[in-house]
Amino acid sequence: MLELFILVFIFSSVWIVWLRPIYHTLRNNPIKEFYEYWVILGVLSFLEVFVIEELARDIPYNFIRTMSLFVLSERAIAVLRPKKEKKAKESESIDNMPCDSLPEQIMHIENLNGKTQPKVIEKLLSNSEPSPFQLEKTGIWTSIPKSIRGLTAYKLSVMISGNQIPDDRIESYKESKIPQVLIEMIASPDPGDFENSLLLIAYLTEKSKKLQKVFFELKIFEILQIIVMQRSGNAAACSLSIYRKIFKQRNQAREEFMRSKISEEMIRMLRSTDKMTAVEACQCANDLVVGEDNTLNKQLLKILANQGLYDALQEGLANHGSDNKVKLQMKYIEALINSL
Repeated sequence: MLELFILVFIFSSVWIVWLRPIYHTLRNNPIKEFYEYWVILGVLSFLEVFVIEELARDIPYNFIRTMSLFVLSERAIAVLRPKKEKKAKESESIDNMPCDSLPEQIMHIENLNGKTQPKVIEKLLSNSEPSPFQLEKTGIWTSIPKSIRGLTAYKLSVMISGNQIPDDRIESYKESKIPQVLIEMIASPDPGDFENSLLLIAYLTEKSKKLQKVFFELKIFEILQIIVMQRSGNAAACSLSIYRKIFKQRNQAREEFMRSKISEEMIRMLRSTDKMTAVEACQCANDLVVGEDNTLNKQLLKILANQGLYDALQEGLANHGSDNKVKLQMKYIEALINSL
């Protein structure tokens, strides 16, 4: 009777109890039906505890015992292996390395990616030592970075522009010292540090409204005002870009912009023969008078018109009117002035 039971058990459960677990075990696939292992363990325990001497040499007995041991041992290894591999990878991950010494910082710069911890970026942006990597040229308007912090800012700008850093990771920068460190970098006399930090701020404020608030609270408008007043070209245009991204979201920033009389510099930049500068000034004027909800601030528009916005638009159209996109932007503001 027992032999019959064992044979029925083998043929009725061969897939559920043995072949299926073996198949998934060899493929290292997880199995959620853990009752299969309880059945195997129960049968194995029964055969080990209640040894029947007359069946000890029979093939069914030994088959059940051997395959049960195999499935249980191999499955245990398969379950533990991913955890060990994951733990080993995490321990070897460059992101978990310290970032104190120069060799460690070099390793982090080489492996800078969207998963790099904010605390690592803080330390890299705080290091003004010469960079061991020398770029021949940059793919953007900024000067070639010569320091570790300048190179870090440049690489982060390129990655953000290429959507290589997730938005939630960028949002996490607001809890770190990255904004404060970037504000300090702008004061650097090194063109590579200054321009690349300015560009990085522009990308960060474009991606995150919370970072816009952080930079505004850090009094970045006071710094941008000096840049716009004292510099020209791409640096001034980039500063206007940061201005408009911040004041577009909050009226307090818009009012501060008008009080600082940067609007007069914006109108002057609109007359520029440099296309990028003129376009940025045009977009800044548009965001200044048209709110995020598309409501027109006629009072601000009148102030800008009295400061010479209309004449500056005509000069801008003469310089860049051949570009249909630029022409459309300037004609739109011109139409707003004419509607007053």
